Amino acid sequence: MTIRDFFTTVWASKYLVVAALVAVLAGAYAYLDRQPVTYEAQASVQLALADPVPGTDTRLTVDDDPDLVRSPEVIGPAAEALGEDPAALARTVTATAADEQGIITISGRAGSEQQAVQVVDTVSAAYVEHLGAVLDGQLGRIDERLEGLRERYADVARTQRSDPLAPTELATIEGQYEVLLAERTMLDSIRSSAAVASVVQPATGATSLSASWGSVLALATLGGLLAGVGLAFARRGLDFRVRTDAEAVELAGVPVLAELFGVPRAVKDAQAANALPVSSRTASPFTESIRELRTALHVTLESRNHAVVLVTAADPAAPRSFIAANLAVSWALSGRRTVILEGDMRRPKLDTLLPPPEGWSGDPHGPRPTRVTNLEVVRVPHVEMDPADYLATDEARRLVEDLRARAEVVVVDAPPVLAAADATILGGYADTAVLLATAGKTDRVVLAESAGRLQGNNVPLAGVALSGVKGDRRTLYASVYDAGEDAAAVPPAGAAGPSEAGALPGDAEPDAALPPGDAEGRPEPDPEPVPEPDAELEPEQEQEPEPEQEQEPEPEQEPEPKLEQGPEPDQEPETEPEPEPEPEQEQEPEPEREPEPEREPEFEQEPGRDAAPDTAPEPEPSPEPDRPAAAPVAAGAGPAAPRRRTPPWHKVTPAGVAARRAGPGGARR
Repeated sequence: MTIRDFFTTVWASKYLVVAALVAVLAGAYAYLDRQPVTYEAQASVQLALADPVPGTDTRLTVDDDPDLVRSPEVIGPAAEALGEDPAALARTVTATAADEQGIITISGRAGSEQQAVQVVDTVSAAYVEHLGAVLDGQLGRIDERLEGLRERYADVARTQRSDPLAPTELATIEGQYEVLLAERTMLDSIRSSAAVASVVQPATGATSLSASWGSVLALATLGGLLAGVGLAFARRGLDFRVRTDAEAVELAGVPVLAELFGVPRAVKDAQAANALPVSSRTASPFTESIRELRTALHVTLESRNHAVVLVTAADPAAPRSFIAANLAVSWALSGRRTVILEGDMRRPKLDTLLPPPEGWSGDPHGPRPTRVTNLEVVRVPHVEMDPADYLATDEARRLVEDLRARAEVVVVDAPPVLAAADATILGGYADTAVLLATAGKTDRVVLAESAGRLQGNNVPLAGVALSGVKGDRRTLYASVYDAGEDAAAVPPAGAAGPSEAGALPGDAEPDAALPPGDAEGRPEPDPEPVPEPDAELEPEQEQEPEPEQEQEPEPEQEPEPKLEQGPEPDQEPETEPEPEPEPEQEQEPEPEREPEPEREPEFEQEPGRDAAPDTAPEPEPSPEPDRPAAAPVAAGAGPAAPRRRTPPWHKVTPAGVAARRAGPGGARR
């Protein structure tokens, strides 16, 4: 398993992980809230030490047994001073002794820091006071042992004459007596000292023995996350439903044509508005998903003119009829004549989803119009036969074929595949089929069996449409897209674009009659914008000249048939245009150029100027791709003329424009 699979599994069960985390944290909080707070304080008691016993390293001291701290002689007075129960106090007090150091550490616990300090100090004082009595007890026991040794010594001395071992025993008794006597002497020195013991480090503060909230909550958080991840993987292992499109592709063996986002929300909106979401022409994740499904099916149909599309589902809970109705509306709104066939004879729903127009009264058994343009609804006739038996008849086949001929797209709403044989039978009449499954609800086995049954009966299954998929920010693009941004970039209707403003209809290709400037390089004056496109010249060229053109004699129009025949490129046309351009070619450019304001009125007043583009012949491709720059253009111009020069705009006449547009062979240059 990759890291991506790990996080995908955890994210798919994120609510389960959160629930486990919250449960563990709640348990930790309850534990901390109910747990009593306990504080512990400590005090150190130093016992008085005597000099070591001669011949040993042992230093005598008062009895250092830690159990003395919990003895009734110590706990009783302390409990009386504290006002507590002696047994309860004994359970909260402990003591430890340091080896050969004479230090006793007394610890006490209580519900508050102050109480813990008070308990330890009181018990320590009672213990120090009780050590004097302990020392007296030690001295009394030594005296008893000494007295016993003296008596034994006297008894052995009386029998030493008759007992050969008596001298040895007497020597042993004497040694023991000397040792006990030395111990008593040292204990006497302790007794005579200032104090048998003293509290060298009283309790000054207490520490909490309860677990801190931070550490407990941190451990609970870690434990909750681990528990949640474990539950997520357990759910994945025990989950038998389709969750992702990859699982759907693996189970069905066909691609996922579209992921339908926001289906439950779309169903609620349709019920509230009494209209299908696609018919409202508003962009939303659901409507864009339907359009994506329509596009995918259109690709599988390979642009067929008359196609039958079957919409079925893997399980009855899938919103099959709702998806089929929106798909049909989407096709109808795209300009295709569409018919949706109610193939579910057991539970028909299309009459509710696609009601007839207001006031419609027609044959309910035939094609019925809807409130959507180009969309009709057809119901399968009600017969006494079983639906599966009727759909297998030739009459049902002819019905589908008649609808195919009637419309460009026929959408068939079929029952679930495994619920009945209807979907398999109708799939045999269809050109393509789409299988609807619901993520998180459709069982994996059901999806695999549904796809296998369709494919096993030669139904052209195009793919799966997976609904119930939750959208992300990418799918919300359609609903937040601002169409005004694109609308601002599109020029309004009738406005000239960058390539149309200030251009003549003949400027779509280079034209010798409309050069950018004269031979001296003077710039072309700004022509008036002509809204008529160049493509309209062809029909106008075949019509008779307009009345304005008929008023002016145009001798150059007579040889038009000869120009259309086209002489050879190196020949000159038999008919000359008006001889006005010839003097302009031989004449040097005028030294004085008329101002711009004066040229435009003269150009506009020139007869036939506005009709020149309309009377220009249709552009025809030249027989040679590369035309020589020195080709003759008019009679009188020598064959060696380097380039024809165009007279100024105020000298242009309709005849000259027509001749220059024709060029050699009657073709535009």
